[in-house]
Amino acid sequence: MRMNIESWSMIGMLCCLLGAWGCNAKEEQAMPAPQQTSYDFEMEPGRLAKIRDALQEIKVGDDYQKIIAALGKPDYDRNLVTKDGRFVARSLLYYTKRWQKDLVTEGKDQRVDLHFDAKDHLMRIASSVEGIPSRPADTH
Repeated sequence: MRMNIESWSMIGMLCCLLGAWGCNAKEEQAMPAPQQTSYDFEMEPGRLAKIRDALQEIKVGDDYQKIIAALGKPDYDRNLVTKDGRFVARSLLYYTKRWQKDLVTEGKDQRVDLHFDAKDHLMRIASSVEGIPSRPADTH
């Protein structure tokens, strides 16, 4: 069977269309996801001010109940226990800015982490929040 010029032209156009469509599909797959440009969570300014003020009054050695009363409920209240269930320490975590929900993003997240001893007394404040200094454990 002989093909005429029109048949070859149609086959050529079909090949070009399929090739163009295939190239376009590869470009769509290779395109990177859009870059995140803002925080997923930012603490309300009034709440942040309250936490800043309260942390100025909190001292190493203060107990857990006093700190919860002053700062309010933390984002995370983590207990460190031994395999047999004995309480060893506690950490309270307050996020002021969180880059991605349910994911720790070092260098972007801003948080205050309060560390307690086995008697539930504050040992240390670790802060990555501007205007809230970290305070090491009392050394006397």
